[in-house]
Amino acid sequence: MRRADLSLVACKLRLLQFGLIDAANYLDDITAETTDIQVDDDENLSDGEESSALDKITRMREVYTQTTLKNHRVGTADIRKGKHEGASEARREVLKDFFREITKGRACATCQAISPNFRKDRFVKIFEKPLSAKDQAKMAQRNFEHRDALAIKRKSKATVTKKRGYETDEGIADIDLPSSEGEPDQDNDEEEEEEEGEGEELDENGDVIMSEGGDAATKVPKTKKDASAKPQQRYVNSMEVQARLQLLFEKEQEIMGLVYNSRPLGKKLPADNFFIQTCST
Repeated sequence: MRRADLSLVACKLRLLQFGLIDAANYLDDITAETTDIQVDDDENLSDGEESSALDKITRMREVYTQTTLKNHRVGTADIRKGKHEGASEARREVLKDFFREITKGRACATCQAISPNFRKDRFVKIFEKPLSAKDQAKMAQRNFEHRDALAIKRKSKATVTKKRGYETDEGIADIDLPSSEGEPDQDNDEEEEEEEGEGEELDENGDVIMSEGGDAATKVPKTKKDASAKPQQRYVNSMEVQARLQLLFEKEQEIMGLVYNSRPLGKKLPADNFFIQTCST
């Protein structure tokens, strides 16, 4: 979504946290009432004109939201008790539109990078589908490349450790490497997970193959002639899923906190709320 559209959703959710339904609805009318430039998909505006108009609209919405909340004198006790049923219904409508908009297209409205599709296998497996040749060409033209979320998190931890003044040597650095003994190599981990998935006999499209008798010998191994076939879906393990969501919540903490928290508690919402970790003894 465009940053202006994300800002609109955030402003609405902030107002609805305090039960200000009319103020939240008024945000949709700010564009038509306060600026002469209408930013629609059908208009032939240059990038600079469109960006300037969107920035102006965004600032006006945010100023209006801040002023309204500042002038609001009603305490938050009723909100914490679960009242304001009208605001709850309005909030559900805002979130419904929000989740529909973020899944409309795969290209980022800000940088035009293309996101791959994902497929869920039952309840515990997620597969990343490869980009088409056309999408890969577009990404290459813009010099975009796939970034490993786990590597980014490891680099971030290493930076924090260095800032705290801890000395690192080769032995300590190896602890965070994917090829260390405590953490298997990522490529090997993916191969092991793919081998585990082969127990369900997934074909190249990720569909389950029904074999007679379940004999492992009936599986057709990959050969060199399969090199021309379309790329295989990549298994995304739970650690990578967690790392990706952690990066998302760090970058988009405001909107994520508003989406998954209906009350103005002011607490940072971590992505770890979506995961359960167990320790084996």
